[in-house]
Amino acid sequence: MPELQDIFNHVYSYSKRVSLSPQQAKAFQLIRHCRTSTLGSHAEVCTDCGSLAVSYNSCRNRHCPKCQHTAQENWVQS
Repeated sequence: MPELQDIFNHVYSYSKRVSLSPQQAKAFQLIRHCRTSTLGSHAEVCTDCGSLAVSYNSCRNRHCPKCQHTAQENWVQS
């Protein structure tokens, strides 16, 4: 099943031809680049074995389903 980010990447060229408000354009770009190298990354090193895990930074936009998934789960459980 495609994610919202996949859909945004697919319609990127179309989005440049339509008028988006500055807020919409910002959210569109943030969601497109969420958890990709574009937003940077951070590394965590295991103190036991020394293995390195690199994770890409999230966009933290309130409209992003990847970033708000945990908040949504917490809300549903309460």
